[in-house]
Amino acid sequence: PPQVVQYRVKVMTGRKRGAGTDANVFMTLVGSTGVSSEIPLDKPRDGKKRNLFERGQLDEFAFDSPDLGQLESMQIRHDGKGIGSDWYLQEVEVVAEKSGKRALFKCDAWLNKACKNQAALLASTETPRRNSTASTDRRPSASSAARPAAVG
Repeated sequence: PPQVVQYRVKVMTGRKRGAGTDANVFMTLVGSTGVSSEIPLDKPRDGKKRNLFERGQLDEFAFDSPDLGQLESMQIRHDGKGIGSDWYLQEVEVVAEKSGKRALFKCDAWLNKACKNQAALLASTETPRRNSTASTDRRPSASSAARPAAVG
């Protein structure tokens, strides 16, 4: 059977006005050796109950999955529930706990009805910093390989 790996997920909501969402958020990871099931991001890693995906907030989650190998891309979406469900996602960092392998998925875009509340993100070629989530609402350059693509 494939080795089970614990993945730690850090989700950074942008700082733009109205960036937060109360919608339910889900992600699917694609790696060199497999694809995860769709993971609901609804239980913070520390187990504390709080509002998730608020403006400028870092939320951390953990889940177990068969080893996906080198992480290459991810699909992230929300269900559009709640008033003002649009969400400005800055970036997502995923760490395979045992190996310490990290993948950074930059978004810097709104997930809203115009993009069917979802984005497909490629792993960034830059090495994530230890605390890579304290940056600003920069717009990605036109040459950015990690530019979100509407899927549908």
